[in-house]
Amino acid sequence: YLDDYYKHRKKYKELFDINIKEIDLNIIIDEIKYLFSSLKSNIITAKKLYSRLSIINKELINRYDLYGNPNKLFILCSIYINDFYYSQPFICLEKEAKMTNLDVIVKFIYENSEFTISDINNYINKMHLKRIRLYQEIIEEIGDDYVQINKEKYISKDIFNIDEEQLEQIKDELSFYINTKKILNSDDYRGYMMLPNLDYEWNEFLLLGIVRTYLKQSFKIIYKGKYTINEGYLLLDIKDKII
Repeated sequence: YLDDYYKHRKKYKELFDINIKEIDLNIIIDEIKYLFSSLKSNIITAKKLYSRLSIINKELINRYDLYGNPNKLFILCSIYINDFYYSQPFICLEKEAKMTNLDVIVKFIYENSEFTISDINNYINKMHLKRIRLYQEIIEEIGDDYVQINKEKYISKDIFNIDEEQLEQIKDELSFYINTKKILNSDDYRGYMMLPNLDYEWNEFLLLGIVRTYLKQSFKIIYKGKYTINEGYLLLDIKDKII
């Protein structure tokens, strides 16, 4: 914890000087275990633990001058409780190779066969994670395994029903359109009647979801939106090398 120590040297000194009671340590340990169990997660944030303790044990928060300071609670836990693993701001039940805000969200996604953007936002709120500004970063991370079917919803590739013949039809139609128009603006594209029938209703998000998951070797997606993947797209043929 040397890097963190030098950043928060004063807090560490204060916490090393605390004569924390064993009964209070056991309370914190029990609450951490409760959160692991109730959230069905091997990872929680110090903010989530702080929020829990603030509700059920304000006396403990006040006793160690932790009011309004989940980071200080994290440091206290990392110093005095060896039952868990720590990587700011996460407390983990098992040792994780990677622990970032994005990793925790992606881990949650892979535990589900389908999810919506609202599911991600609800999970972020429940876990007290940092808000996401660039959803594109998440979608690019899981794009090989999940297909976007509308503005909100994504389905695992394992249960998305499409075959090689249908993919070839889609590829041929998009190639023909782009070779003719030089560019495909998915906001304006109206050629869905030329695409094969699927179990899902055609829309711009499904079109780009299929390209992102299955056809990224043939086409390139350029996102118009800065902070969200749902603000419109440009779809280009890589072979044309249009930039």
